[in-house]
Amino acid sequence: MKNKVLYTLISLFALGNVSAAEIGSATRQEIGRTLSRIVSREVTSGYQKPEPITVRVQAVKASRSRVRIYATAALANYPFREENLRAMRDSVRALLPHEFRKAAVELYTDGREASELIPLACRNATQLRKEAFGETFSQVFKSITGDNGPEFSGFAQVENWGSQVSSAPLPLLGTSSECAP
Repeated sequence: MKNKVLYTLISLFALGNVSAAEIGSATRQEIGRTLSRIVSREVTSGYQKPEPITVRVQAVKASRSRVRIYATAALANYPFREENLRAMRDSVRALLPHEFRKAAVELYTDGREASELIPLACRNATQLRKEAFGETFSQVFKSITGDNGPEFSGFAQVENWGSQVSSAPLPLLGTSSECAP
């Protein structure tokens, strides 16, 4: 009797660690079609009929907090930038089962995470500093000031890293006392 109770408890514990929903083959195929459509459209730049580029989903590792999607090397042909990678992740997230919609989506292709394929010149400089300094970022950069220009649009995330962010709006032309006649 004790063995049956123990076996039942162990079985329930083991089943509790398995996610309630898995990402099935139909969803994986739909993700592959969506990624193929995005890559085909971008690689041809919209000037001609998109050359069919087929991106296949090789594997998916999913938990409630993170979904890792491993795609074929065809995805590496995409000209990744921070904005379009965010949009691509959102498109994939919309196809996931409801249980995984709030999970972080990571796309892997050609053995690398897609964010590693963003050229350095196109990466957010603040993000690069965060990667370089790691956990000591907020100790090194206690406060950061930027203006309201588009190049500082990513500064909102710096507050999440523990640094204080402030903005210094630039004066309009002709409003400064130095510009007065």
